[in-house]
Amino acid sequence: MLFDTCKEWLKGQGMEAMDGPVNFGERDTFWGLLVENFTDPNIYSMNYNPPYYRTLFENYGFKLYFEQYAVKRPMESAQQVYFDKSEEIRKDPNFKTINIRGMSWDKVAQDFMTVYNDAWGGHDGFKEMTLESAQKAMQKLKPLVDKDIVLFSYYNDRPIAFYVNIPELNQTFRYLNGKLNLIGKLKFLYHKYARTSRIMLGIVFGVARDFQGRGVEAALVIHGHYTILPLKRYDTTIICWIGDFNPKMLKLRDNLGFSNWRTWITYRYLFDRAAPYERAPILGSEHNTDKG
Repeated sequence: MLFDTCKEWLKGQGMEAMDGPVNFGERDTFWGLLVENFTDPNIYSMNYNPPYYRTLFENYGFKLYFEQYAVKRPMESAQQVYFDKSEEIRKDPNFKTINIRGMSWDKVAQDFMTVYNDAWGGHDGFKEMTLESAQKAMQKLKPLVDKDIVLFSYYNDRPIAFYVNIPELNQTFRYLNGKLNLIGKLKFLYHKYARTSRIMLGIVFGVARDFQGRGVEAALVIHGHYTILPLKRYDTTIICWIGDFNPKMLKLRDNLGFSNWRTWITYRYLFDRAAPYERAPILGSEHNTDKG
């Protein structure tokens, strides 16, 4: 009944298809139907659903539009290929990578917006990020962040890349029993500063289009090798939301030795059942990584 109601309403608005599960905000959270690994604890801001949902969608007629993955690896030394790929750009005196310790949140928001728009501009359905929306995003991030694991790269002081990680929050929230009252907030602060979470969650990774393929991605990884690994705060790292249409991020996954840990599917249902069906197009070399 829900699918039927959605279909008829959307057809009445002139739509030709419906996708799901999606949210009404950015693609990086609560997007897609979980289809693999229902036993491990869920990760922050990613959908969880019972296994039978897949049958429900597919029996109705939804078809796979794209898969997205969460990938996982132990916190350990980066592969030699990343040292090699990053060597040239890391020797360039105009290039630097730093964490956000000591940076104002206004600067973090400004630089995040700049890289985001440089990296994702030109993507299908791309909506340019405003400074206001970047500032709101950073305000949400502020109480959660470990400043040592949010990295930005610059060239001649122009922000050109970021690798944003946070401690995996469900590792902390499980101690709150679903209650974010005063006691819950105190518990959250305790576990935050006690660094209870031993999982580093990568929530977004991006490089300005004119710097892609120049070793910047590798330089970010190597900077983390030299600055994050020695902290010994995390045992595991997870990167979520790598789309199967994104060959650059799939290659990064493979080169870094990540293994697929969870899989979600975003489905599409064409209202014209006789129309030819196509999966999500593969991102070309002119595009940057999506969420990773």
